[in-house]
Order: sequence, then structure tokens, then C-alpha cells
Amino acid sequence: DYSWVDKRKNEIESSDKLFYNFTEANKEFLIDFGMGFMSEKPIIITNQSEVEKLRTPHKSYVNVLLKAGNTNP
Repeated sequence: DYSWVDKRKNEIESSDKLFYNFTEANKEFLIDFGMGFMSEKPIIITNQSEVEKLRTPHKSYVNVLLKAGNTNP
């Protein structure tokens, strides 16, 4: 059931900033982050120190998240 996508889309549209607590186990994150990234709103990574540990030397979603993320809410 993908009804959460419509719900989250509405939440993103009505938000000024987007807050993410990234975990590799959350597969729905990629869809959610894609919608958030395309909204061009500030992205705040709530667990940036943990995400920094996952940075890779090659292309990855983690690197995109770190590049797009803003830790100054």
C-alpha cells in the first residue's frame, strides 16, 4: 500500500523545512527523500554525525543527502 506517499507529499508541500533521520534500513526513505529534494526546500539531517560515518568515496545516496542537507535549522 503506497497511500503513505500521497500523505507524505502533502506534508512536504506544507512544510517550510524537511527533517530527516536517515537509517539504511528504511527503504521508503529513497522515495521520501526524492520528493523532498525535488521540493527545493531546506533539508535538515537530524543525525548527521551518524550519516557522516556512512560517507563513501564513490557515488551514493548518502553522499547526496550529505551534500543537500543543512544542519542549521
